[in-house]
Amino acid sequence: EGEAGGGGGGGGGRMRIARTIHDLLPESMRDAHRRTFELAVKNGGMPEPGKHPLRNVPMVRADGSTVRVNVIVGVVTHEVPFGSEDCVLYALISPVAPSSPLPSPGGLGLRFGMPP
Repeated sequence: EGEAGGGGGGGGGRMRIARTIHDLLPESMRDAHRRTFELAVKNGGMPEPGKHPLRNVPMVRADGSTVRVNVIVGVVTHEVPFGSEDCVLYALISPVAPSSPLPSPGGLGLRFGMPP
């Protein structure tokens, strides 16, 4: 993770710049996400639950606080092997409205084998 000058919603402190998707995940979820991704590469694609919107999941903000978001993940480059150096994934991320407490069916933990 890199750092940038203060400003924004972080109370004037240093802001972290995410270098990988793991920098956006809470620490408690990173190992499970790495293992799930490694398994997906071994199996040649994202697991079926990863192809559906993930609702109301935690994501780390640049100031270190956590926000609940909805996430859609997909593959841009279907013509190259999943997980190869040329494979490009995308994520559409939107904050959860405070009045939308609905979790993903089964919860994130069940979708990717992570603890709730």
